[in-house]
Amino acid sequence: MKMRFFFLWMVIWLFTAGACAGDREMTIAALGYSLDQYSSTANKRLLDWKQLMQVHHNSSIKKKLAWVNSFFNKVQYQTDEVLWGKKEYWATPIELLTLNQGDCEDYAIAKYFTLRAMGVPADQLRIIYVQSLELKQAHMVLMYQSENKKEQLILDNLNDRINDFSDRHDLIPVYSFNSESLWLPDKLGGETRVGKAQRIKQWQGLQQRMIETTS
Repeated sequence: MKMRFFFLWMVIWLFTAGACAGDREMTIAALGYSLDQYSSTANKRLLDWKQLMQVHHNSSIKKKLAWVNSFFNKVQYQTDEVLWGKKEYWATPIELLTLNQGDCEDYAIAKYFTLRAMGVPADQLRIIYVQSLELKQAHMVLMYQSENKKEQLILDNLNDRINDFSDRHDLIPVYSFNSESLWLPDKLGGETRVGKAQRIKQWQGLQQRMIETTS
């Protein structure tokens, strides 16, 4: 009870301070409120997620990326139409793990929030909506970029191996975002910031459901 009160107080404080709940705080609060709310099998997956974030919080960035990519890639792939009866639905990490099913954006989003909870800055992470030449369809991946941007590493639910974006000739970026900003690719091969990520309706809905998890 005391722990649940702490999570609730933390979320309320973030709002009264005049800011949306941060990625890390939302993730920790949502996990804290979700434990013991599901079947023993689903709850074990949540506990494994919690342990992953705790055990590897101080690991090197390469180890964090590898562990997080491998952990979520074990989740079974399933389409939104089958799971949610919708053409497009962005699941929260809690929804992904309790169902143990999801599609490409669910993997990328769960990896994003997990790495944020493990201390990786938002400006080093991008969720990228791409066209996959190999799949011949839309796809979503997570990218980690080093501070000097010399490394841009792709976490893909289709591959446990983490490759640099420059080696992923099969991916054509459409747009990218994190919790702070939204970018579009430009004609010079770079990108242009076009506003906040809240312009994406699915992202708004996802964040709202994460906050509602704690109420």
